[in-house]
Amino acid sequence: ARDVPRLGEAGQISDFVDSVRVRGGRILEFEWAGPEYVPLDSMLKVPGLRVVARRRDGVVFAPAEDYTSTPAEKRSRISSAESAPPNK
Repeated sequence: ARDVPRLGEAGQISDFVDSVRVRGGRILEFEWAGPEYVPLDSMLKVPGLRVVARRRDGVVFAPAEDYTSTPAEKRSRISSAESAPPNK
């Protein structure tokens, strides 16, 4: 588990999506996120994410099936998931 990107990490959202994709993860984003996190309306616009469920208090995202990841040489440390073991 990991928090969704914080506002200060907004420039690394594509790396975050890469990390979620590589791990086969999902993102649970609440309607009323904390003030330090990227808000739901912004997450809805992120390339590479698709909504897989909508609930009364939030949305579940998954990587889009047609998503093309960020080239390895342009990734930041946030998406080093290809070399990191999965969380268990």
